[in-house]
Amino acid sequence: MNNQSRNSAEVKGALYGTLLGDSTVTNRNEFSCEQISENLIKYKGEILKQVAHDLQVYYHTRDRGNTQVIHGKTYNRNISYVVQTDKHPYFTKYREVFYHTGTKQVTMEILNALTAEGLALWFMDDGYLDYKASNNTRNLRICTDSFDELSIKNIMQYFNDVWGIQTKLYMHNAGYGRESKPRVSFNPENAQKFIVIVHKYFLPEFYYKIDLHYTEKTLNSRRCTDEYFDAVEYMLEHTPSE
Repeated sequence: MNNQSRNSAEVKGALYGTLLGDSTVTNRNEFSCEQISENLIKYKGEILKQVAHDLQVYYHTRDRGNTQVIHGKTYNRNISYVVQTDKHPYFTKYREVFYHTGTKQVTMEILNALTAEGLALWFMDDGYLDYKASNNTRNLRICTDSFDELSIKNIMQYFNDVWGIQTKLYMHNAGYGRESKPRVSFNPENAQKFIVIVHKYFLPEFYYKIDLHYTEKTLNSRRCTDEYFDAVEYMLEHTPSE
């Protein structure tokens, strides 16, 4: 889905999503993002090309260890990939909307502009599955650690009012004596609703973030909706063979 043509609202909705995650607009009005996934950086680059032709996709090398295997895919932790635009007036408004207090804030204006693709990009950046096989619990969560109380309240209201998805707060214990931070959490029923919305925009290497680990028996039970079953079939069809 990343090489599709998007209208202006769709570009904005997608970029707003990744700005809620790992991307940023600098005080020079440059859009920038750095990650270990080359494919995700290229995905964002394809979107940015529709509004900013002067951009670079490149990589950094750093001494951060060897490799990291994340759900079967090996990442070289010494290499991170970057997409960076030049200073561009298009991002002036983005800077004002996200950083009007000096730090990144989440307003209803931002959330109401999101598209399904934007939600997918946000979750690929900052979302994860908390699955415990020992007691068969599964929840999707978004790392909202850096957002203030009002921002998190807005996020939870947005999911409820716009998508009919109920969320809860999960207090993440960072350990080492650090203060627990609130994260927005989706229980299995609401996680299914979220996955139905975003799955077609996910890169296959990130499917592990929305794999609820249901068995074939569960998928065919009343516990899973038909829409969620269709989403699982779609992801299976688009998963590269080993």
